[in-house]
Amino acid sequence: MNEIVTTTNENNVPVDVDYAIEEWKAYQRLTRELLDETDYQTHRGRKYKTKSAWQKYARAFNINTQIIDKEIVKNDKGIVIEAEYTVRATLPNGRFVESDGSCDRRESGKREMSNHSIKATAKTRATNRAISELIGAGDVSADELDPAFDKVQHSKTNHVIEAEVAEIIESPYDKNAGFETADKIEPVDEDPVCKNWVKTICKTIKAEGKPCLKGVLIQKARTIGTMTDEERNRLIEYIKTLPKGEVNLDD
Repeated sequence: MNEIVTTTNENNVPVDVDYAIEEWKAYQRLTRELLDETDYQTHRGRKYKTKSAWQKYARAFNINTQIIDKEIVKNDKGIVIEAEYTVRATLPNGRFVESDGSCDRRESGKREMSNHSIKATAKTRATNRAISELIGAGDVSADELDPAFDKVQHSKTNHVIEAEVAEIIESPYDKNAGFETADKIEPVDEDPVCKNWVKTICKTIKAEGKPCLKGVLIQKARTIGTMTDEERNRLIEYIKTLPKGEVNLDD
């Protein structure tokens, strides 16, 4: 009879040590047997996992990913200057991790990228990071390092990834159903103002010329929740009173 060994993490939450060890072994085995050279990109003499590698992990561990939030910053000509996405990766047991990813046109090698590529890179970074943190890998993905990453044809279709994963594991999913990760999903905006009330407030503060620690506020917002319809409408009306061009209500 096996004894379940438990300990507690820094938040005093019980941890099944044996399960954690088996999970880590599974990750190491999948890395050895599931990934091939096309799932890596070399940067300064070191190999880093590309998007296809993290999609394979997502498929193998039955990880679901979804976009929780996004913010797109444009200039007065409508050109995307910066994009930031928050992606949640969730395991079948309910455990999840939320991670942020951004892409700035001012980064090296990004100046000539299209608006779509700036947003797609931010989504990919957030998705890869969420998957990596959820399975405890902690790896930095290739797209976060190499300025020329987006010019390299390294992507694999979901069908190819499905086939390569199926060779190693027996998937509980319907093999005809396929799967999608967050970097393939474009959320539909139901409101002209950011749903995250903290980001809306940040836009207001920025319009008034005051400094704003957006990152800190966003982290706090996740424990507070989103604003009500009444609060949202009041903010919309207030923002509309600001000087034209100060705040882009379409972001």
